[in-house]
Amino acid sequence: TLTTEPLGIGCAPELIRCNEITDTVMWAGLVPNLEILIIMDCINISDETIAAICQMLPSLKKLQIQAYHVTDTSMAYFGSTLARENLRVLMLHHCWELSNQGVANLAHGLPNLHTLSLSGCSKVSDDAIEVIAEQIRGLRYLDLSWCPRVSDAALEYIACDLSDTLTHLILDRCLHITCIGMGYVATMTRLCHLSLRWCPQVRDFGLQTLCSMRSFKSLSIAGCPQLTIGGLSCLVQMQTLQELELTNCPAATKELINYLRDKTNGRDGSSLPRIPCLCMSCVDKWQRRVIVATYPMPMHVMCRQL
Repeated sequence: TLTTEPLGIGCAPELIRCNEITDTVMWAGLVPNLEILIIMDCINISDETIAAICQMLPSLKKLQIQAYHVTDTSMAYFGSTLARENLRVLMLHHCWELSNQGVANLAHGLPNLHTLSLSGCSKVSDDAIEVIAEQIRGLRYLDLSWCPRVSDAALEYIACDLSDTLTHLILDRCLHITCIGMGYVATMTRLCHLSLRWCPQVRDFGLQTLCSMRSFKSLSIAGCPQLTIGGLSCLVQMQTLQELELTNCPAATKELINYLRDKTNGRDGSSLPRIPCLCMSCVDKWQRRVIVATYPMPMHVMCRQL
């Protein structure tokens, strides 16, 4: 039902599939002390909604929004209000009309962001990522999942300008990420979480390049069809890894799991350091875990602390 009561009294409001919410309601209902706002799958959300948010919420620190009809125009509103100073987390999901120009407006208007998601913004390409890397120099979390126009060039820009700050990088379903891009990722000294789910061009060589990193804590290579047992075997070199996801990875065979388990337990007498991978019913004594799935029948296994 449609309500004109002020939004934001109490904790963070979540507007999910509220199709009766209009721009008029947003202008009338938002309260200035709101710090977090989540709007998902509301069909009437438009550029005017973003204008209302920027004008009416000077204390806003986190905005998460899924809006199919938001355009580049709305991104310019951020730079002319107090949102420029206070907003730290911006998550734009499936904003299909948002292009490189809109992202450029966003980057210039919100230089203090530390978390940015452009997941599902399908018009965004490498040029937009270049502007983000140049303008938002304190960025720590970047989600580019489901951005089919993003390629290795974007990773080069990120590695050049955000290597000292970025800790989380999400590249799920980025179809043009290759081993070249993994080479750029390997130079990011602070990166601790990398997600490459369903990246069809990531191969063994790219994974081996990542093995030289010493900051990794979490890695997802779920659904990467080009990886082989040989490539996955190099994971024993990732000494700091705490979580690994291999769901729907064809090379995650029983033989590979046994190999990783033996390396972890030191059964082969090797001098390799203990690795993060334990499987099946093994208990992880080192507070590390692995999510493993056989192919094609997935079976999730979480190793728990003793």
